[in-house]
Amino acid sequence: MDIKNQFLKQLKAIDQLQLKKGDYSITGSGPLAIRNLRAAVDVDILVTSAVWQELIKRYSPYDEKHIRIGQMEIWGDFINLT
Repeated sequence: MDIKNQFLKQLKAIDQLQLKKGDYSITGSGPLAIRNLRAAVDVDILVTSAVWQELIKRYSPYDEKHIRIGQMEIWGDFINLT
């Protein structure tokens, strides 16, 4: 399987979070993987402050700015996306 298709399979996990477009951004190796340039081990996601507050009600952060859910690494309040 090529890099892009493997990454697309990983992205399906985002659907389970029911995030609205515009409330998050895929970062790290994700933009390279979707272009078939480099494999992504996980999916790095930046979320808005409002989304972060909702996610920490459902998932336990492993430190004050990060949540890991399966192969997703969610970054809260890393940059202001609002």
